[in-house]
Amino acid sequence: QWGVLDRHGLRPARPEVTRSGLMRSVKDGLAMLCGTLPGQLYFRFQLLLSTTFLGTEITAFLLYAKQIVSGMTQLIGFVLRVEFPTLVQLFAQPDKHNLATIFGAQKLASFLAIGSTIATLFAGIGLTFAKQRNFSEVGWLLIAFSPTILTISIMWIVAQALAALSRYTVLAFIITIFVVVGMVVSYLALTSYGVYALILGDMASHATGMLLLYLFLRGEKRVDPLPIAREA
Repeated sequence: QWGVLDRHGLRPARPEVTRSGLMRSVKDGLAMLCGTLPGQLYFRFQLLLSTTFLGTEITAFLLYAKQIVSGMTQLIGFVLRVEFPTLVQLFAQPDKHNLATIFGAQKLASFLAIGSTIATLFAGIGLTFAKQRNFSEVGWLLIAFSPTILTISIMWIVAQALAALSRYTVLAFIITIFVVVGMVVSYLALTSYGVYALILGDMASHATGMLLLYLFLRGEKRVDPLPIAREA
């Protein structure tokens, strides 16, 4: 990367290292780390519930379906990272702090989320016609889990706004809350709905996350989004 920049006549200046800057970086880094851990624990909690109460066979079907869903969401996550700089630039303008800007700056991720949801739904429908029971069972789970691709994508699209505002600590706190909500709902509904209780947990988790993100962003409209950049 440095070589490519150098060939174009661009030589990034060496950043000034200060105590306050290091402390801010440590704080934001820990917040970002704490934002990823709850999600990892959440999936492992789901597998533990399924293995303990539903058996290894259903857990295997669940794992196959979740891997497909996870593959879709990881692709959307990559696109979100590509579109993130555009969102940051737009959020430099205080009058642009709204949902229209958030989704407008991340159009490709939004369309990809819709397309992935539809594709997974139809893939699940196709698998239900398979003669082998294993494929059929995974197909039904894919049908049930397909809406979660859209809901979690919407949630992360909105969550990018907090990252653009450098509110990593708040984002980590919100992630922890909606993960706990998903765990509780999954556990309470497991007896009545079986493996589909995990889908209810996902939906409840995503709905909670979207609500908390919206409430926070509504109160942040008058906050300067890039104080650090202006100091630099």
